Amino acid sequence: APSTLVSLIGGKQYRRCARDIYFFLQSSVCVKQLAYSLLELLLITMFPELHDIVLDIHGNTE
Repeated sequence: APSTLVSLIGGKQYRRCARDIYFFLQSSVCVKQLAYSLLELLLITMFPELHDIVLDIHGNTE
């Protein structure tokens, strides 16, 4: 464990967060959602003209 992080948030909280991240990564639904979000971010970065289309898909009117 990174000593700086453990000293900042405490050992118990660090272990709890590590356990939560582990269980999150075991959930196929959460991992798929994370992958889709990263893919969307990559596409918007590579093709900025898709930004408005993605906002429309999500229902945002910004």
